[in-house]
Amino acid sequence: MFTLKPVAVATSATIEFPEALLEAKTDLSVTAGIQSLSLAQYRVSLEENKEYEWSVSLTCDPQHPSLNQTALGKIKRVSPPTKMRSGTKAIADSQWPYLYAEMGIWYDALDSVSGLTQKNPTDTRWREAWASLSKQGGSEKVVSH
Repeated sequence: MFTLKPVAVATSATIEFPEALLEAKTDLSVTAGIQSLSLAQYRVSLEENKEYEWSVSLTCDPQHPSLNQTALGKIKRVSPPTKMRSGTKAIADSQWPYLYAEMGIWYDALDSVSGLTQKNPTDTRWREAWASLSKQGGSEKVVSH
């Protein structure tokens, strides 16, 4: 989910296939930008080659549900290609976004670019890579922020 401004709201997340694997509700404050959720934190593991539906909702005003924000999507865990499994120690951190993108593993490409942007805030190539990935994923509004 992407927020333009920091917010303090009740949040719920759901991952389903076909039954609910994760239903988490929490009150939290989020900063502006893209939000992430660690499945490992909830001891949830996705099976390979199965497609899951996910949703995240921000309860902005419990008295006015129409103001709530919801993001929906699908995700599929895939087996890493052979070149990514063998010799991963030899692959530099800066190469992971390109490998993921080349293999069509968009969420991991975006996550690795995000990590590199945080580690190297003055290196403009990671912001440019972020913008390119965001556009490819249909998130033009994210690019401008």
